[in-house]
Amino acid sequence: MADVFVRAARVIDAGGFAAVQRRSWLAAASDLGLPDPPDAAFMERSWEKAVMAPPSDRHRTWVAVDTSGGGEEVVGAAALAPASAPDLDADGCLELLVLTVAPEHR
Repeated sequence: MADVFVRAARVIDAGGFAAVQRRSWLAAASDLGLPDPPDAAFMERSWEKAVMAPPSDRHRTWVAVDTSGGGEEVVGAAALAPASAPDLDADGCLELLVLTVAPEHR
């Protein structure tokens, strides 16, 4: 049984974040008619930047980690930002930019 919890993402999680996002994208690509995902290294660099230097203090990245194997394996991830819709209060509302769970953990 998995021992999973959610915490704020750290720079060291960028590779796991990108890997989960890429596997999820590939698993859904044919059903949803998605193009191929970006290169794994590009995705990892993007998440490193998002964690190290978010665009604002309200941007957040989170990971779900499984500790049942002795370490921490990223099995899910989420990214939040201030709401961008003009009819929403950007100071009080957040927008979910990314929500992904590894296919084997769904």
